[in-house]
Amino acid sequence: MPAHLRLAGGASGADSSSATPAGERSIRILLAGHRAPIGRELRVLLDGERGLEVIGEESDLHALAGRTRGRRPHVLVLDLHRSRGACIQTIQRLREQWPDSHVVVLTMDDDAVLARHALKAGARAFVLTEMADSDLPAAIRSAARGQQFVSARVSKRLPARRRRPPGRP
Repeated sequence: MPAHLRLAGGASGADSSSATPAGERSIRILLAGHRAPIGRELRVLLDGERGLEVIGEESDLHALAGRTRGRRPHVLVLDLHRSRGACIQTIQRLREQWPDSHVVVLTMDDDAVLARHALKAGARAFVLTEMADSDLPAAIRSAARGQQFVSARVSKRLPARRRRPPGRP
């Protein structure tokens, strides 16, 4: 297995502290734009996590909508590198096609500006590929709850959001 997808915690990478409570449905995940070997490794990582279920993989982003009809993922994990430079438009298109699904970006690029643009375009999470074993399950869970997640190395370089004092427009 490539070093950038080394599984934490043994073979499964499972983390019982983030387990889904009894009776709660699994978070359905669709892997989008990943090369086959990476997609298989991500599937092993995520299927080893309690409460997460990979419902499909599609490497061709242009064929994604047609080939995945009827599937209702909670979270789409997008390989940003594979979107061939049109990453922001890809995120926007996925959000239009699946408005009830949340986009998690998985990328080798640790550019904070790109992360900011991806989040502004509708992604809920921005995860570095090299941190997938530790960050991706948490990012998926955060995204499914409608919360943002950014890998620590990138989040440290994101500008802090300006907050307005209470009562000021």
